[in-house]
Amino acid sequence: SLLEFPGEEQKRFASCEIAACDIKRAVPGILTNLKEPGISKELIIDSIKALGELGESRTTFLTLSEYVDFQEPNISKEAVRALEKLIQRNESRMKLYLESTNRNIREIAYMYCLNYPKARNEKYIVRGIINEKENRFVGNILAWIREIYTENLFNELIKFTLYSESMEIRMMAESALKRIKTPRMFKYITKKEKIAHTNEKLLIIRLLS
Repeated sequence: SLLEFPGEEQKRFASCEIAACDIKRAVPGILTNLKEPGISKELIIDSIKALGELGESRTTFLTLSEYVDFQEPNISKEAVRALEKLIQRNESRMKLYLESTNRNIREIAYMYCLNYPKARNEKYIVRGIINEKENRFVGNILAWIREIYTENLFNELIKFTLYSESMEIRMMAESALKRIKTPRMFKYITKKEKIAHTNEKLLIIRLLS
């Protein structure tokens, strides 16, 4: 195949054409090319783009992850785009993203869940606001919440509004609760109102006002 040819231009052309034709069997060859010493910036970018269109395996994820913090900005940006495409095609890779030690890779997963809200993915948003230690990062997650499907997320936002040590996080959690005006939210609020203690009742009044 063209991917096995030594010529740089041939490999770049092959990577682009293969991605356009959705030839998934070419993924191993693209991964091999990325390991070659002295590979050019242009071929790295073309290969990453192709993997973003074709790759679905754990190996593809791990390979793309290596380029997220690459010193060349155009390469790192392309790696992030490719990982965004990968998770859109294969949600089963979500845990790989969230278990990454790289904050930028975890953020891709959270943003996917927030941009394509589904009840089954809200557990990952809850995991994010509980487990992430950087307030600014947690604040970014809270700021992007546009829908609440599950009572679990609703209750966690109540807890953050009342008990977070950070005033900014408390305000952002309450803001997330206030901006969602759906029948589902009203049901959660009225249910909470029946069993709420004093602090929660004051919050419920604010949410219903």
